[in-house]
Amino acid sequence: MNPKGYKSLILSFLESNSRIHSPKSTSSHFHSKSSFTHQTPIQNITKLDDAYKLFDEMSQRTPLPSVVKFNMLLNAVTNMNHYSCSINLFKQMGVVHIPFDTYTINIVIKCCCKLNYTNSGFAVLGFAFKHAVAPDVCTFNTLLNGLVVEVRILEVELLFKKLVKQELCEPDVVMYSTVIKGLCKIGNNAIAMNLLKLMSKTGCKPSVFTYNTIIDSLCKDKQVDDALKMFNRMIFKERVPPDIVTYTSLIHGFCILGRWGEVSRMLKEMEGKMISPNVRTFSILVDSLSKEGRVEDVESVIGLMIKRGVDIDVIIYNSLLDVYCLRGEMIKAREVFDLIAFRGLTPDLVTYNSLLNGY
Repeated sequence: MNPKGYKSLILSFLESNSRIHSPKSTSSHFHSKSSFTHQTPIQNITKLDDAYKLFDEMSQRTPLPSVVKFNMLLNAVTNMNHYSCSINLFKQMGVVHIPFDTYTINIVIKCCCKLNYTNSGFAVLGFAFKHAVAPDVCTFNTLLNGLVVEVRILEVELLFKKLVKQELCEPDVVMYSTVIKGLCKIGNNAIAMNLLKLMSKTGCKPSVFTYNTIIDSLCKDKQVDDALKMFNRMIFKERVPPDIVTYTSLIHGFCILGRWGEVSRMLKEMEGKMISPNVRTFSILVDSLSKEGRVEDVESVIGLMIKRGVDIDVIIYNSLLDVYCLRGEMIKAREVFDLIAFRGLTPDLVTYNSLLNGY
């Protein structure tokens, strides 16, 4: 589809969904692709002190190393989760007049957003414009995601609309998915589903993450039948294969409603597709079964987890312990408590509250 086509479609959608920013309440996967893939020793830096020493050494060379080298160093520091340090190094680049490019500002904006300083990220964008460095779709995706994390969904809508209207960039699957994540975060599932359909019309194929976001939101809102329809659309219309996150969300939805037949069907379907349940899947099963007092089933699930080598956390043991305590089976409850220590786990407040309640 040509740019004019996708622009008119999206703008029409946004105008017809003006309530996109009116959440009913405030009761998952973003990443941007780097165009830079070279491997050098800089990327092997694991200590902050080494990064600072290398920066000092690089900044004193004549001539200066290319901006690519400095970008790699900033990226290495960022990958160590030292976001503030990465921002400080960028400031030092300005002091010694080291040039920067789009990839540089993308790293710095990412750091700002990781620190929940999205406003600072916009300031960096303004700084880039001032120095004639053009942003790209990754820049805007990072800022949109920062706004979503801070639950500033009205601003997500306004920025998305501005990007389309002024043709600053063509939305990609990450951008659509980010906006959809924001809508689902405030419970606007209907508009999120409409935006998903719009993606196909603009020639942008939704990813498994896009579908998982909506399916999970629908399941948490007990709209499991709608989630199932979305699941079928995902598989049969878009040909997007589901993953463990997809099935776990559906299993959670069916567990909430006590539809155990559907839970069993999903587990069998996973087995047929060679998708193994993870610790979250098992945790949902254990928690739901525990709430219904189905202790034998809980024991079976935990036994299966041990057999498959799945790491069991204290939360799962707490669910079983709480069931025993509620049933007054304190000998078994104590056995679970001892097992927690045997497994090298630390009992928490919930563990002791359950035991006190039982005794």
